[in-house]
Amino acid sequence: MEEKYVFPIGRRTWQILSFLGLFVLLLGIIWLIVNLTPTSRDSVNISKEEVKNNAIDTQAIEKSISDCTAKEVQDYLDSIRVLTPTMEWKNLGQMEDEEYYLEDESGNYIYDEDIGLWKTGIKKVFRLNSEAIPNIFESIYKDSYIDSNDFCSKKSIIEKTFTLLKQFDKSLIADGKVDFIREMANLANNLNRDQINTSILINEITNSKIKSIATERDAKHFENCINEANSGDYSIIELNASKNLVSSHLGLDKAKKSLDPDDYLDLVKITGNTEIQEDDEITSAAEGFIDDIKFYDENGLVQSYKKYMSLYEEKLNRAIDKQIAKKAEKVENRAVSLMALGAGFMTVAVIAIILLLFSIQSILKKREDKE
Repeated sequence: MEEKYVFPIGRRTWQILSFLGLFVLLLGIIWLIVNLTPTSRDSVNISKEEVKNNAIDTQAIEKSISDCTAKEVQDYLDSIRVLTPTMEWKNLGQMEDEEYYLEDESGNYIYDEDIGLWKTGIKKVFRLNSEAIPNIFESIYKDSYIDSNDFCSKKSIIEKTFTLLKQFDKSLIADGKVDFIREMANLANNLNRDQINTSILINEITNSKIKSIATERDAKHFENCINEANSGDYSIIELNASKNLVSSHLGLDKAKKSLDPDDYLDLVKITGNTEIQEDDEITSAAEGFIDDIKFYDENGLVQSYKKYMSLYEEKLNRAIDKQIAKKAEKVENRAVSLMALGAGFMTVAVIAIILLLFSIQSILKKREDKE
């Protein structure tokens, strides 16, 4: 069998075939390594021409109740008291007469037939002073069904109220009087701590020229910042990108148009509303815009930024799609390389067996010749 089908082919031929098998095996290993490497993605840059044309150039590629105490709650109340020295804190209410209908033993109202009226009586009741600051918070606790011993919930509301009040000038707080405190307390009850901190950051970014809120206009702008923080989920990366953008525009020697805080708030909204998920891409997009901010300022900063981010997002999505396609291609190539590896290994193995048989035959022939 060997003489007829295997050994008639010369040793040199089998050696050449063996080298070919090893070569295929080596190519398979190299191809596998290449397709195991991470797939890179094209960098994204938006040119001034793309923004101007509004088109992509396709040629260019919280704590438990036991953790808080009544003293902590009182400490924050005292802090608010320092900010509101002219408001009512002591007179929490007073005893007043209150008329009520008399009832019989069965609980029915008693009718006086002589005068034709229901019989009434007078009792003493305690009337809360709605102008007293502590009563504002007590009312919120009641409406929010907060337990009297839930000091952490109470502390949270008062602490957030204090944080909001610190943003305002004392004169504006005094002008707003008790209704202003009530508004801030209700906001504090409806917002979480992150939303409040975000709204403060947004206000500092967009209205950085003021130290505290002292006018109705600035107060209205802060309200817009609170609404924006409440409606979105801003990351620190997005806020930092917006801060750098606003700071860069404020740093221009001669801006074509002086923007007001609401305009800068629009820039923050554009950054926060982008569909870009990667933090580094958000930073890269903002930095790319800042590099040519003077040009964009001359052509309408807010609209240019809106178009820029839209184009950047579109271009980024194309780059991601291309990356996904490359990954899929590498998966397919890995399968092919594994098949080539298998074929090469089998080839080498078969040839090795054949060469081994050659050696055995040679040894046997030598022994026969000696005999």
